[in-house]
Amino acid sequence: MLRSVTTVTFFSVATRVLSFVFKIYMSRALGAETVGLYQICISVLVLLFAVACGGLPTVLSRKIAEAEVRGDTKRQAALMSSSLVIGFVLSAIILIVFYSAQKYLPFIFENDRCVGMFLIMLPTVLTSTFYAVVRAWFWGRKRFLAFSFTEFLDNILKIVFFAVFISGAA
Repeated sequence: MLRSVTTVTFFSVATRVLSFVFKIYMSRALGAETVGLYQICISVLVLLFAVACGGLPTVLSRKIAEAEVRGDTKRQAALMSSSLVIGFVLSAIILIVFYSAQKYLPFIFENDRCVGMFLIMLPTVLTSTFYAVVRAWFWGRKRFLAFSFTEFLDNILKIVFFAVFISGAA
């Protein structure tokens, strides 16, 4: 147990430090106004992610752990598959609704730049749902290193993609 706690703690702290440094870099690269718009978009995306994913990761990790104890690999695969399908369907519905209702987004976002930024970021609801399900599967199987590393890797990828976008390479 000590090893698991140490692993999760180490990666959690490393991830938070990396995220903190990234936010400092991002605020200097984009400026305060753009970071403010980004934060508004993130707030709405987190809400949409909660709608798409909700309690799915918590329930999945518990059900996977139960199936793991029984050695029921078929049940684990079924749980993983159904969680992915549920998450992807809900995420797809959210994407369809918001892309279809683009003209109403200024009701949510007062700034037009925020609307464009939100539409660019909207697909992350789908990718974040996938990520949440995979992490829950690792957690349920007590693969704490993989669980923690995926969160750390997610932050690294965010920074890399940000750097690519901000440099104008994409």
